[in-house]
Amino acid sequence: MVRTLGLASVWNVLGIFTGVVNAFGLLACLLFPLTLAIVILTFAAWVVAAKEALDLEWVQTIVTIVIGWLVIAVFTVITGIVLGIIGLTAAGVFGLFG
Repeated sequence: MVRTLGLASVWNVLGIFTGVVNAFGLLACLLFPLTLAIVILTFAAWVVAAKEALDLEWVQTIVTIVIGWLVIAVFTVITGIVLGIIGLTAAGVFGLFG
């Protein structure tokens, strides 16, 4: 699973690029279609990778990937809340070194 999903996550490299460009506020509105396309391509790649690795039916594979993304989203939100509470946000870290 790790190998197949790792190869399917290659689209995240483009996501990181669009995130860096958006961080500087450049072309944020124009990059939204590209970001949406990256999300869709990543989802499709993960579905195909999980289908091949787990040998499930298509519906079972899609449900598995959606549940996995929901778990990742919940973990990301909880981690962001905890880091925000203890002050490890971008402003807090910059304040330490600035």
